[in-house]
Amino acid sequence: MSRKQDEPVAGLPMRPKLATSVSVHPPRDAESRWVIERRGAKYYRVGSDVAKAARLLTGEHDRDDLLDLLGDPWDEAALEQLLGQFQSMRLLDDGRSATRTSTVPRRLVFVPPLTLQISLFNPSAMLTRLAPLTEVLSRRGPLALVAAVIVGGLLALAWHAADLRQALSYPVSGGTFLIFLLGVLTFTAIHEVAHGAVLTHYGAHPRRMGFMLFYLVPAFFCDVSEGWLLPRNKQRVRVALAGIVAQLACAGLCALAALVVGAPEARSCLLLLAASMYLAGVVNLVPFVKLDGYLALMAHLDIPNLRAKAIADARNAVSVTLFGARRERELPGLRWAVPYGLACMVFPVYLVGFVAFAMWSRVLGGSGIVGALLVLTALSALAMMLVKGLRNLVAAARAGGASLVRIGAVGVLATGALVLALGQVQVTQTVNGFYLEDADGVRLVMPTSVPTDRIESGQQVELRTNGMVRRPVTGSATVASDTASETELSALRFLPVELDVDLPTTYLVYELETQDAPATSEGTAKVESGERSLGGWLYAQYIEPAL
Repeated sequence: MSRKQDEPVAGLPMRPKLATSVSVHPPRDAESRWVIERRGAKYYRVGSDVAKAARLLTGEHDRDDLLDLLGDPWDEAALEQLLGQFQSMRLLDDGRSATRTSTVPRRLVFVPPLTLQISLFNPSAMLTRLAPLTEVLSRRGPLALVAAVIVGGLLALAWHAADLRQALSYPVSGGTFLIFLLGVLTFTAIHEVAHGAVLTHYGAHPRRMGFMLFYLVPAFFCDVSEGWLLPRNKQRVRVALAGIVAQLACAGLCALAALVVGAPEARSCLLLLAASMYLAGVVNLVPFVKLDGYLALMAHLDIPNLRAKAIADARNAVSVTLFGARRERELPGLRWAVPYGLACMVFPVYLVGFVAFAMWSRVLGGSGIVGALLVLTALSALAMMLVKGLRNLVAAARAGGASLVRIGAVGVLATGALVLALGQVQVTQTVNGFYLEDADGVRLVMPTSVPTDRIESGQQVELRTNGMVRRPVTGSATVASDTASETELSALRFLPVELDVDLPTTYLVYELETQDAPATSEGTAKVESGERSLGGWLYAQYIEPAL
């Protein structure tokens, strides 16, 4: 029985139409599939029957017309289900986004869980001009040379291991740091250009290139999501790994150049660049966040949204264990999907909590009340990430049929365990500051945000270097007095970079009695001030300085 022409069904338009930001791409060869693209950001590979239905959604046909045009095996229920999926995926015109097309990407894009992208330009024209060079570099001979440079650079780093430790352990000059920073930015840009160049080599085109904050760490990006239009898995894998190969090659060239450079400062800069680029290449292979290693794994397995599906399966497994809930698995064919999903859930917290947070807290720790407030803000953001993860876990449990009583009981037990840990787990309390050695002896320097009752006479003090990465112990001392005097020093003086800039800031100064004289006239200091409960340690370390 035919429906009335004006009667909507399940909130769907009577004459459905694809949004202006949606395109339907035919297969590139016999082995590939149809692809539905939304605004250059989402790509869905579909069968020919779904693609045929999508191409008919022009706004000219009602559902009865669509069924007549589609023929068997389509029926009313199948069409309604497809249109419902299209609507939930924002593929249908909602009457509000007609002016935004896929050819005009947004400048500012937030990518969950913690990435902010700022598009600067469309690199397609530039990469097209680079196509002849990409063609040459894709041959076996040049690729073998690139591999030799990467391996040779690692051997050169091993040869200069002592110089590298020195460069990582002591402050560098402002000029060296500026060259290092420019080098990192240049090589990171080359990394992204390599992604786009290989994508262009295979006939697709990146649409956006720009700057981003990736888990609070600044970086560049090149949008290669059009790689899903490539017909073969290995092509997408090569696009994903091209940036890592380019970055490792740059690292190898720097390390090899350090073999022939005589000036110690220039050699240190080259070694720092080489080490940082090799480390960045290794980190980029980690498949638990949306880095190149994950994109390569997803392309190799040919499973779109692999990470999101694995996380859903991991939440399901945790829900089964804790709450007795159960849902269908997203990846039933992958036996390792659950442990992989758990790693994908935990690793971003580790990345923010123990890498980005540790880096920024060390940089800001000596800058007084402003730095303490910024550190507390970052810690609050980390806590919000954990709360959001717990909320998603509870939502998954409810969707799987878990009872509110069991969820509440588990929540009470977990809260009790947390309170017990905060009150009973003992943590060694340390206070981080700096030391100075001058004609009056060695003195301990502390930001005014550190409470004075945390420093007492007789406490042991480790005197360390102030390197960019390493801070080995070079001496030891004890606090000689409970009272402190005030002095003005530049807040930039204790950065691991030697800057001739005065930014007067008030510090507290304590006298020290040295046991082992430090190897350098200034550096960092770590004071041990006894044990405290975990809760007290967190309060004293991050909250009290900000208050």
